[in-house]
Amino acid sequence: MKKEEKHSNSSLTTIKQHKPKRFLTKRILTLFILMMIGVAIFFYLFTIYHEIGQAYRTAIEDPSLQTTQAIEKSPIDQHETVTFLILGVDYGHTGRLEEKRANVITTLTINPYTKESVQVNLSRLLKDNAQDVTLSHAYNNGGLRTIKSEVESLLEISIDHTVMIELSELRPLLDQLGGLNLEINEAITLGGQEYSAKQTVHLSSREVMLYLQAQTDESEWEHNKRQVQVLEQISIILFDTFSEIRRLPQLSHYFTEAEGLLVTDVTYETLVNFVRNNYIKHLVKRSIINLRGDYQADKEPYELMNDHRLERTQQALNQVIGQ
Repeated sequence: MKKEEKHSNSSLTTIKQHKPKRFLTKRILTLFILMMIGVAIFFYLFTIYHEIGQAYRTAIEDPSLQTTQAIEKSPIDQHETVTFLILGVDYGHTGRLEEKRANVITTLTINPYTKESVQVNLSRLLKDNAQDVTLSHAYNNGGLRTIKSEVESLLEISIDHTVMIELSELRPLLDQLGGLNLEINEAITLGGQEYSAKQTVHLSSREVMLYLQAQTDESEWEHNKRQVQVLEQISIILFDTFSEIRRLPQLSHYFTEAEGLLVTDVTYETLVNFVRNNYIKHLVKRSIINLRGDYQADKEPYELMNDHRLERTQQALNQVIGQ
């Protein structure tokens, strides 16, 4: 009897000794599996970001757009306030028979500390008093360097980066995006389809191009607002895609389709920092200023700068910049 009890106690001791070892083994195995999953995710993301980077550098990145002496670091890399000049280049009303002009002239200033931004949409017909030409003609006469200098002088700001978009060549990218959701502010007919005012609709890539090019009774400024609207929606989709891991693989396709129609001096590394630092996502105050002059019906129409409007615009910019 005592022998059996002794054997039973010995077995219990063995089980107690083995149990912690088995538990430890399972725990090590679980940690190993989790580690392998983490490594797999890391290499997956590394591969995706590498592919996106290659597509971006090949199709979009163009350091030659930097019109001043190259800076070692972008304000974005230092997590500081940054200002972009965004140009939408297109043909005039006569189409490809006319030389391209800067239809969309916009600056975007973002302060990541105060989480504020101000967007200034400038009329292309604003008169440049120094050269006695409109901003659009300044682009035609001297290209990016000239119009950047004129906008900096006019608004009394420093422009850090430039983005140029060929509005007439957007179709391939719009095809990849599957069209856009746009708010129709005024009734319009696109390809035989009538759209009433004050509604948000999904337009196919073909309809978006018709929306951009439609000639109506509206002023040129209203036409310009439609172009800005389309560019804003495209940028929102691209930044949203960059922020969602599951949608990241689509970006390389988007950037590839953007070749020849979108160029910027923002490097890929700086773009990643822009997204990582949530320059757009965490904004709490966004202001939009439409800067127009007083219309003058001359041989070639232009807008004479209104000093009061200009001063208010400069004050709003200085407030966001922190000067």
